[in-house]
Amino acid sequence: MSRELSMLDRLILSVAPTWGMNRVRARMITDVLLSYDGAKTGRRTDGWITTGADANAEIGPDLTRLRERSRDLCRNNSIAARCLSVLTSSTIGTGIIPQAATGDPELNKAIDDAFWRWSDDRECDADGDLDFFGVQRLAMRTIIESGAALLRFRHRRPTDGFFVPLRLQTMEPDFIDMSATTNNSGGDTIQGIELNALGERVGFYLFAKHPGAVGSIRNFRAAWQSKFVPASEIVHGYRKDRPGQLHGVPWLAPAMLLLRDMDEYNEAEIVRAKMAACLSLFVTGAEGPGASVLGTETSEFGTGKRLEKMRPGMILYGRPGEDARPIVPTGHANFAEYMKFLLHIVAVALDLHYTQASGDLTAVNYSSYRAGDRDFRGAIEAFRWLYFIPMVCTPVWRRFIDTAYAAGRIPVAAYGVNWHPPQFASVDPVKDALSDEREMSNGTLTWPDAVARKGNDPAKQLDVIAEWQKKADQAGVTFAFDQRDGGSQAAPPAIDEPAKQLTALATERTGARDRYWTIIELDRRGRQCPRC
Repeated sequence: MSRELSMLDRLILSVAPTWGMNRVRARMITDVLLSYDGAKTGRRTDGWITTGADANAEIGPDLTRLRERSRDLCRNNSIAARCLSVLTSSTIGTGIIPQAATGDPELNKAIDDAFWRWSDDRECDADGDLDFFGVQRLAMRTIIESGAALLRFRHRRPTDGFFVPLRLQTMEPDFIDMSATTNNSGGDTIQGIELNALGERVGFYLFAKHPGAVGSIRNFRAAWQSKFVPASEIVHGYRKDRPGQLHGVPWLAPAMLLLRDMDEYNEAEIVRAKMAACLSLFVTGAEGPGASVLGTETSEFGTGKRLEKMRPGMILYGRPGEDARPIVPTGHANFAEYMKFLLHIVAVALDLHYTQASGDLTAVNYSSYRAGDRDFRGAIEAFRWLYFIPMVCTPVWRRFIDTAYAAGRIPVAAYGVNWHPPQFASVDPVKDALSDEREMSNGTLTWPDAVARKGNDPAKQLDVIAEWQKKADQAGVTFAFDQRDGGSQAAPPAIDEPAKQLTALATERTGARDRYWTIIELDRRGRQCPRC
């Protein structure tokens, strides 16, 4: 096995030949014994710089710059902005809905009623702008864009007039003082997070204002002076990729350079096309002392340098004897295909499929979209249930229960809860509905699970069905799918316009006009959002 000697090897050999030979021999033996090609050294890996640092030592020095570049891409790069939107909407949608699950129906109803009033009345948002589900979406967007999101519990006095005196302040991770790092026998403070001897979080060192907020320079000392806040008052949500990792990394990190290069490559192609469209004609004037110059020259003010500007369709006049060779820029023959290839790489880095990152559906059919969507849904479900719900939703729910109980809004502080994330959009609702029906018929899927798949609460949906069945009985209306008391066993009717179905149903009975409007009213009320 041949190996080039480094400058250090040569220096050691010249000073201590025996020691140098032993050093080179040991390295060569190590290279031979290594079983993994990725661990071997040589020309292919000479520029591969690695480190054995832990997650926090690797993330800390780069985190501020990663956040700034990620936000810049999300502001100015259309692909990054779309990926951010798709990931946020797919994970949160219109909200991950909680439902009390204490085992006591009356207690469940009391807790749910208190929660909906607290969230829907905009009491939960410290800014007073969003409901609880809007706070979820903002936190999720911040996690993707900045790597993490903070929610700080802001308790209010009972006399302030809030139904439940608890508000949530959504904060960017920049509030954490990354410079706060100390070591002591009782625990460590690492990058603004204090840990006890067991590695549990004790608190955070937070700035009073965002370090980049307007007015921070005027009040520089106060803005850059962090204070300790107990961990019980902070919800810190992020994707934890390594054991011991205390801070999240922006999700765009693996694709940042590629997104930047794609922007510059696209801009260069646009400039090339502009240059190619500028120069139309070059005219040479007559020779001789009496020749006139038809063109004019301009020069830079102060330096006298000649200025040449390109504009679309320009005709350039030259002096006698002058010659010009127009520059014809050449572009990439497969520019569109190459950009598409790069976009595939960006999508892979963010656990998206190409159509989601690009919005391009030209070469997609039902089967290929479902196959690509399967892995994406798995990644979203994993983040929902393994990170966002336990790290963000559950701590907020428990604090709401404690505060609502202390305020006398619920009779018992019971924490049982079921979370219902939004359903993924169906590519073919009919096929999905038939699949659910067959699974329930075979016993491989229960009705509550089928309802929960759609992001609905099975208990509430059952109550609504029972209520409207009772109203339909009172109105003398029997639907084709109603199989109670040995009723019709016919298959559900084919999908048709609701107006046609209602008209056909009304004309089959006496008093068709009155009953028609009754059905219209029932249908209108039944379509109302259960949260309205």
